[in-house]
Amino acid sequence: MTNVLMTHSVGAGLLRQAGIRMTLARLAVLNVLHEQKEAMTVEEIFNQLQHHNTPLSLGTVYGTLKHLHDAGVIYAHMEQGRKLLYSMQDEQPVGSMGCVTCGKKQSMDDKRILRAVEQACADQGVKLEMYRLNVSVVCEECVEQPKVRVVGG
Repeated sequence: MTNVLMTHSVGAGLLRQAGIRMTLARLAVLNVLHEQKEAMTVEEIFNQLQHHNTPLSLGTVYGTLKHLHDAGVIYAHMEQGRKLLYSMQDEQPVGSMGCVTCGKKQSMDDKRILRAVEQACADQGVKLEMYRLNVSVVCEECVEQPKVRVVGG
């Protein structure tokens, strides 16, 4: 329970700013997302809450995440595996890059990409709900590897 109280003022400020009531469930979920610093599935958030002895049901976690997302307090985006991932607004990576040769993945944190997507949505008169940019690349190490030629094959 000390974890929830540790970020109580941060969570309370976010909830107040969004105009929603402060509850133990909302503070606990915000605390888990704040501690992890990366996007998480509902199940991962639920497991962290259980680890911290925070007695919330899986249904409560789902409802809390939906409410926080609808209020604009947290991000939600669909991962390639068709799972919804949640993260704090200010910690949301713009997307990820994956090497097509070795499979190495890395996040993209250039906020100019996010601003460009938001502007494109505004230009079209639509509201951005969620997005995730996945870029296929050849990483620096794979580019630098010497090419092997097969002779006389």
